[in-house]
Amino acid sequence: MLFTDGNPADSETLRTYEAGILNVATTEGIDLEAKLEIAAEQIGDELEIWFKHTGTNPFIWTPPPLGSVYVTPALRRWHAFQTLETVYRDAYFQQLNDRFKGKWQMYGELRREARDQSFAVGIGIVGSPVSKGPTAVSSLALGDSDGNPVYVQLTWVAASGVEGAPGDVGTFSAPAGSRVVVSIAELAPAGCRWNVYAGATADLLTRQSSSPLGQNDVWTLSSPPGASGAMLGSGQLPDYFLVDYGRLQRG
Repeated sequence: MLFTDGNPADSETLRTYEAGILNVATTEGIDLEAKLEIAAEQIGDELEIWFKHTGTNPFIWTPPPLGSVYVTPALRRWHAFQTLETVYRDAYFQQLNDRFKGKWQMYGELRREARDQSFAVGIGIVGSPVSKGPTAVSSLALGDSDGNPVYVQLTWVAASGVEGAPGDVGTFSAPAGSRVVVSIAELAPAGCRWNVYAGATADLLTRQSSSPLGQNDVWTLSSPPGASGAMLGSGQLPDYFLVDYGRLQRG
């Protein structure tokens, strides 16, 4: 996924590092989603500052936009630890609880390590980024649905054939005598069309559209969805990495 496709880490990511984070946030009245968004904004600001100082010649160097940044595992950890640091900082100042203070300091150190690792490993850059896909809009048409739920995700496809990360998953079902029809309400990015992926389970989606669809096209899903199309991917990979060699350990 790209940095601007959504928060690099989510609440489930935070739980992999801190199992009780949801309980802490609820008990202390901390808006976890807001903290995730603020942490992403802070990291975005830091990346933009760093980009401006990465080029050797400011007269020919054009810093890449945040929308071209690929979310590496190190960058996702940085975001997760920065969020956890701020959550426990706020929890400590509300309760003056030394346990929260210890967590705050621990995640602060982990955040600094993940940040340095992100720059040392390299910030992945996509040369021609394609944004996260749109949300599917459903309606009904005459058909022979089996009544079982269908999981759907959409992707944007550039004119070059490059496909972006999938949009949010939608769950649809149609009563007997009808079928699910999928369309989009969002305006397609310049030069982009869209693909439909669907399946009987959310973790096994295959492409249903034989070719990318236009802005005003609709797609009628078979029931059950076809399983012979390409598997849903996770989006673009970086074309190159910007590395801060000054952060690499020596000796």
